[in-house]
Amino acid sequence: DLPKEAAQENSSVAGSSTDDSLFEGNSDAHGIKDNHIDPPIIARYIRVYPTDSYNRPTLRMELLGCEVEGCSLPLGMENGEIKNAQITASSYKKSWYSSWEPSLARLNQEGRVNAWQAKVTSKQKKKTAKSNPPVKSLLSSLPVFVGNENSSGQVKHFLNPPIFSRFICIVPKTWNRSICLRVELFGCDPS
Repeated sequence: DLPKEAAQENSSVAGSSTDDSLFEGNSDAHGIKDNHIDPPIIARYIRVYPTDSYNRPTLRMELLGCEVEGCSLPLGMENGEIKNAQITASSYKKSWYSSWEPSLARLNQEGRVNAWQAKVTSKQKKKTAKSNPPVKSLLSSLPVFVGNENSSGQVKHFLNPPIFSRFICIVPKTWNRSICLRVELFGCDPS
């Protein structure tokens, strides 16, 4: 059952009309039927009532949406459109069984070694702890984003207004145990 606030704010897809919208489903067990809602809606809950069926009503469905704010076109980290040679880092960890190269900083990588990991030495840790405070005039214009708190979660941030850039530099500021990164960049269609 829907929460009380959802029940109180029922409205139909039909816009200003009081009639409900009917969407036709598929006519076999395996077909896919696309239905588009135009103009798009903003909703917290969607309620679907099957009105007609053959034999017994069943439902499998996926809702696809668009970002209310920001741009949501993937720019190619995950799917490889951004080539391995275009992804660089000041360091990366190497061990006897693998290396965590910058090109591994892609989302949804399979396997045990599936992210970029920085090489941090004990000298660097001590130097970072004792270093002078950063130059505030330089850093005040740079955004700081909070990342995920586990090894599998994803966090999404928006730059508002969007930026036009040929290069993106990501500088980890704080971390737990080791610096690791998986990232996808999303952008706008500039046209």
